[in-house]
Amino acid sequence: QEEITMAGTLEDATWACTHAVRERGPLVICLTNYVSMDAMANGLLALGASPAMIHSTDELSDAIKVAAAIKGAVSINIGTLDEHWIRSFKTAVECCKETGAPWVLDPVAAGFTALRTNTAKELMAIHPPAVIRGNSSEIMALAGDLGAAGKGVDSTAGSDAAVEAAKLLVKEYGSVVCVSGAVDYIVAQSDDGLCMAMCPHGVEMLTKVTAMGCLVTSVIAAFLVARPEGTSPASS
Repeated sequence: QEEITMAGTLEDATWACTHAVRERGPLVICLTNYVSMDAMANGLLALGASPAMIHSTDELSDAIKVAAAIKGAVSINIGTLDEHWIRSFKTAVECCKETGAPWVLDPVAAGFTALRTNTAKELMAIHPPAVIRGNSSEIMALAGDLGAAGKGVDSTAGSDAAVEAAKLLVKEYGSVVCVSGAVDYIVAQSDDGLCMAMCPHGVEMLTKVTAMGCLVTSVIAAFLVARPEGTSPASS
């Protein structure tokens, strides 16, 4: 396994991807919770992306076809979960499967209740996400650790505790897996096997502001589709 830190070529790639997002203004269709909609829309706009808050099953197919055609992405956040949201999420993932539009999953509070864990797993079973971004408890729960339940949306373990779970998810789904925390871990499949990047720049203040993790997931979606030619999804 190769481990790298945010330095050298990875840092250069990060700046290149940031400039690419500003230049290309990628469309990010966001199916997200009511708490995060405003922060997510404003954050994406500030970054240079083009957010669209769409969750009606009557228009998702048309919207995702457009996103696929113009190299946009879909960000799914299961924060305020109910039967209507679940139907929208499944419709969106099925559309992504049909059109090839990449999607990113934020499995909010997976492990806290069975409904949340099962919903996230069902979405991944329909069509694996390009990226999974969650806190330690969420990532461990998706990998089958039933003792990893978070305290609501908050993790009860450090991000390093979920590294092995992240590796299991990469092997099972082929997704890039990002574990957020004081140190962020990004695990992905490379030509040489699994590789892992670490970003030790967690900001304590952000834990006191709601929806910041939700925003990060949508930002990942923007970076995913705007990355320069030759840049891997993991480095973006």
